[in-house]
Amino acid sequence: MNYELVTSQYVLDEAADGDSTLAQRRLEPLTSVPILPVEEEILEIAEEILRTAIPPRSASVDAVHIAMVAHHHVDNLLTRNCTHIANARILPKVFDVLVDAKKRQATSGHEIWRPKPKPSATHPNP
Repeated sequence: MNYELVTSQYVLDEAADGDSTLAQRRLEPLTSVPILPVEEEILEIAEEILRTAIPPRSASVDAVHIAMVAHHHVDNLLTRNCTHIANARILPKVFDVLVDAKKRQATSGHEIWRPKPKPSATHPNP
């Protein structure tokens, strides 16, 4: 299976933080990676995630990372952040927020995001 790697300006900003030599080493592999556009709906999704107090308010950029993935229908989010993103306690709650928000948006006739169904013991996702 082939994958298309994408990033966001938020990722680039985080990669650029800190020691300039190390930042350059982090940014170099990302120079040819397409950057997803930031749209108003993404910030609305992030705010909804934060309103639920799943991650703390201080993790607003983490909420934006999740919202970018949901909005742009990205199938996989590569992260080393196990505190606010790849966290077994937080992810199911984030999923529920995305599903609830999607239901509220359904009346607009315009799909903003589509979370995949939760895997179950009897029907795991492929």
